Amino acid sequence: MSGDGGVARLKVVTDGANGFDLYRDYAFGKMHITNNTTPFALTAAADATLNTSSQYVLLTGSGAPFANGTGDGVTFSTNRLTAGYAGVYDLNFWACLTGFPSNTAKVAMKFKINGTTFSDMKVVTKSNSNGDDGILAACDLIQLSANDYIQLYIASDVTGNVVINNSALTMKMIKAL
Repeated sequence: MSGDGGVARLKVVTDGANGFDLYRDYAFGKMHITNNTTPFALTAAADATLNTSSQYVLLTGSGAPFANGTGDGVTFSTNRLTAGYAGVYDLNFWACLTGFPSNTAKVAMKFKINGTTFSDMKVVTKSNSNGDDGILAACDLIQLSANDYIQLYIASDVTGNVVINNSALTMKMIKAL
């Protein structure tokens, strides 16, 4: 016999009916921004509480130069991470903001699935004076089908530029489905 018979990185799990199934043992991926100084332009959301999902914009382009990190079973493309396998995924995100749209601006971020469904939560940081830095951090457990993807969206209560100096989004399958 040559090769692994197509079962590398799979685990055997009983199906509860005297049989067995093969499941992917793991999948993970990361996208990150490192030492960015290019601002990302934001238009003020009409809802200053930042509770209206439709007022968030996709974090992409020159002000959000995401790069591919380590991955296996999760793929990176421009501004998204795509699940290669159905499962429950642990999402973790953080960002260091080194510039706010104003000295009293609130900035919030959310996860979005397949460009259509927002996560229920948002994370918010606020500037209290000129030169403030800010930190955003979030985590969530989300069930995804194979080829579902995650993107980050951003909003502010003030029009202006935000600088995301360093950031990372990681996605790790914790249970295969």
